[in-house]
Amino acid sequence: MSFTVLRHLLLPLSLALALIACGGGVGDPVQGETGGDQEADPVVVDFPLAYVVRPVPRDEDSMAILPEVLTDPAEFRPGARLVFQDRATATAGRRVLTAELFEEGALYDVKDLSVHPDGDRFLFALRAPEIEDADDDEQPTWNIWEYSLETEALRRVIPSDLSAEAGEDVSPHYLPDDRIVFTSTRQTRSRAVLLDDGKPQFAAQTENDNQAALVLHVMDGDGRNIEQVSYNQSHDLQPLVRDDGRILFSRWDGFGRGRISLYRLNPDGTTLAPEYGYHSLSGDDTPALFSPQLMRDGQLLAIAKPREDLLGGDLVKVDITAFVEAEQTIEGDDGGPAQTSLAEQPIPLNGDLSRAGLYHSAYPMQDGSERLLVSWSPCRLSLPEEERLVPCTDDWLATDGTEPAPPVFGLWVFDPQGPTQQPVVLAEEDQMVTEPVALEPRPRPGFQEPVVPDADWVNEGVGVLHIQNVYDLDGTLTEEVDTLMDPAQTNAEDRPARFLRLIKAVSRPDNNTLNDQDDEVFGNRFNANRGLREILGYVPIEPDGSVMTKVPADVAFSFDVVDEEGTRIMPQHRNWLQLRPGEQRQCAGCHTGNSQVPHGHPDRGPAPAYSGAETTGQPFPNTLRTDAFGTPVFPEMGETMAQFDARIAVECSNPDDPGTCTERGPREPNVNIHYVDVWTDPAVRAPDAAHQRLYSALAADRYREYVNGDNADEGLTVSPTYPPTTEGCLTQWTPQCRIIINYENHIQPLWDRTRLLTENNEEGAAELVLDGLGEPIDHTCIGCHTRFGPDNEPQLPAGQLELVSDAAGGGEMVSYEELLNRDNEVTIVDGAVVDLLVETGEFQTDEEGELVLDENGEPIPILAPVPVQAPLSRGGAAASAAFFARFTQENDLSAPGTVDHRAMLNPDELRLLREWLDTGARYYNNQFDRARQDEE
Repeated sequence: MSFTVLRHLLLPLSLALALIACGGGVGDPVQGETGGDQEADPVVVDFPLAYVVRPVPRDEDSMAILPEVLTDPAEFRPGARLVFQDRATATAGRRVLTAELFEEGALYDVKDLSVHPDGDRFLFALRAPEIEDADDDEQPTWNIWEYSLETEALRRVIPSDLSAEAGEDVSPHYLPDDRIVFTSTRQTRSRAVLLDDGKPQFAAQTENDNQAALVLHVMDGDGRNIEQVSYNQSHDLQPLVRDDGRILFSRWDGFGRGRISLYRLNPDGTTLAPEYGYHSLSGDDTPALFSPQLMRDGQLLAIAKPREDLLGGDLVKVDITAFVEAEQTIEGDDGGPAQTSLAEQPIPLNGDLSRAGLYHSAYPMQDGSERLLVSWSPCRLSLPEEERLVPCTDDWLATDGTEPAPPVFGLWVFDPQGPTQQPVVLAEEDQMVTEPVALEPRPRPGFQEPVVPDADWVNEGVGVLHIQNVYDLDGTLTEEVDTLMDPAQTNAEDRPARFLRLIKAVSRPDNNTLNDQDDEVFGNRFNANRGLREILGYVPIEPDGSVMTKVPADVAFSFDVVDEEGTRIMPQHRNWLQLRPGEQRQCAGCHTGNSQVPHGHPDRGPAPAYSGAETTGQPFPNTLRTDAFGTPVFPEMGETMAQFDARIAVECSNPDDPGTCTERGPREPNVNIHYVDVWTDPAVRAPDAAHQRLYSALAADRYREYVNGDNADEGLTVSPTYPPTTEGCLTQWTPQCRIIINYENHIQPLWDRTRLLTENNEEGAAELVLDGLGEPIDHTCIGCHTRFGPDNEPQLPAGQLELVSDAAGGGEMVSYEELLNRDNEVTIVDGAVVDLLVETGEFQTDEEGELVLDENGEPIPILAPVPVQAPLSRGGAAASAAFFARFTQENDLSAPGTVDHRAMLNPDELRLLREWLDTGARYYNNQFDRARQDEE
């Protein structure tokens, strides 16, 4: 393009220079208004830079411009090339570094440039061209490459083809010790955990989409010793290294309703915590932070735009040093905004025309000038009839026939002090210059010393979680802890929080893995395979509200606080946590859903509401703990009951021989709900009775001994009832223990199994109730809750609830649909059970709005079914309280046909129902389970 044409496209912005890069190929010099070569700026030009040049992405069919999508980090957009430039001036020499890797015209992709602190090399991600006619699993993957200024050579960091192609590797960044952190679908450790769980090894899919999740890994600079360090169930993206050596990254949190916010962790994967924007960046409509870079002052430079719309957005600075949310300081006070736009004019992010143009990416210079290298496209208009482009001035915007022109992202030097903007590289039409980096040295981040793990816990494959007080809500106690922890004032059954239930995420398989399963595997047919949960076990919450427990290492987990029967009593903890082998994490308590406490910054929030033992050498009030020799032992000041118990508790192979005792350490979870009072001083009162809910007691009943005398196990057929865990885990917990509740295998047998009516005799013992013929009275659930009687005659299901195992329309059992979904009331008409229809008070009308009359000249009423509310809720056991009350409280028997349900389900069966509901009431929680365990 000639200079004359270019001059007509100058913008009337208050920038010192703002050329519209609508012409001039990469490498062409930018001319000034005098027509001479632009003078070099001696302050900013004496360093090399690199950037990516790529076509503007378009839909192949409609040619519509495609947006930049944060949640698709492995997307392949061919046609990019990596360019190196020896100075940050428009006249500098340039060369395409990646040209030597492929034949001319090859369509490969390049992105994610990251410079070493010494400024002498940089990393990037590259994907080779597609292989024609090859299947998806045979196509090239994203690989990490490095370019060295000293050798002027490119090298793939992982030299082995087999190893390099084992996953999609993107977003590399140097660690202070010259190792590399990157995000990848490799999931090296997670695949091993799947194998331990008896599942196929696969790359787990994201929670909200059907693509392999990318999580953080680290490796040596030569590509060896690859280790997974994050265990999210969706993407962990855009890692950066802070000045203190910790990794800052964007986490797509499917458990947290799909939010994308900033987290941090150590390079060894320990101390994972939220950093910024957990609330203010949540929601699909909230602009996300793209292409983040850390500035010299610790603040974040990023592009703000919708996560799945627009090709560019606003240039923003985020003060993550002083804020945890957009309007909340790190101290928990109102303030802000934390995010400020650096653009001179507002940039709309709703798709409206932006007169200030759009930014695609930015990089902070390291020379102390606060200047930035930016990929920027000015606002342009198209005059289709005249086939020319014009700037977005008031006059042209008011001109009929103008249309927004496609973006053309060039490379500019942006000085926020002006603000001024100086061109460096002008892109050709339908091309964009993006991801600039300057190869300048900068201070090397501090080295984050790895956490020294507990060797015994490493060998066990666990970490340890310590919650100081479950009643501590944002620094305020919701219960009178001093009263609850004192056995003289409170019995165990009166404490609301009794157990911590550890929940494990179930990784989603890809479709190919599911399709490889044989026809006897039913789990992959239901639930859309999303939101499945397993239970790792239960651990008692100590009387003071503290809990300290081992947790399997290297899994994504959460927890519920439950009562003595296993009902969740507090809101779900909607974050995936992780513990590395041997790691111990401590938290003060819990947070509200919209907490103003700086989550993830315990050193800056309120002091813990509970500080543990008040002094050293004194027992907790009215408690008594002893060592293996029976000698009283006492807590140290500040210890919680859970910490004290973990320090002094022992396990003895022979309780009568102290020499056989060893330190127990923190509690292990138990697949059963089990509590033993180890705290009450017998001199104060008798210790609380043991409390337990056992899977081995699921089939316990009160009548088998009456049926066949001494041969009680013969002569009475009961449907099998299965524990939702392995036989070994019933007696000894290991990190591989899982509680997996599938409706067909574990819940339906509750309705199928034989139940005979009993009552307590004068001695308080259960006694079988007989009918007039001397036969036991059958109260089996499916005998009453069905449309058919003993002789197959039609009947109304008791309580309008069917509990039969017949298949419903969606393939699930009828009982599953009836328990969880609203249904219609039924009645018997002409010997058939049909939906009951009642008049709505309205009448049928014709197309003209006139009443339609029957043969007697009467209006025809409109009939509608009568809805029946589902008795159970996917919201959990607490939301299904009325259902459980029928089995535990006195029933109202005033309605005809009402039956007293008390004790029809034993407490262990009710516990199974409660935890099934609290984990989402899924039809299957294991995609690889069979429909029936007794058919294996």
